[in-house]
Amino acid sequence: MKQKFHDAITKYKRMRARFDQRQKLKNEYELLIKFDEHTYELFGLYQQTIVGDINVPKMNYRDPNEMSYMWSWIKGNRKWHAWNKCKGQIT
Repeated sequence: MKQKFHDAITKYKRMRARFDQRQKLKNEYELLIKFDEHTYELFGLYQQTIVGDINVPKMNYRDPNEMSYMWSWIKGNRKWHAWNKCKGQIT
């Protein structure tokens, strides 16, 4: 009886450790996503301060010929929108 109880407790601890590990990974991922979103806001404010109003046309992200190192598919679109939100702010 004691052995079964001990085995059950050991199994529970292993399952709980895996759950805790996955929960930690999930929390780290969510933190990274939130950091990424705030980074775009900072990028927009930085560009508005240094350059002024947005002077880059929104690119057609479905056209592979318009890809470049700065305006990558998803990040470039987010950067453009973040900078565009700051349009008209006094620097």
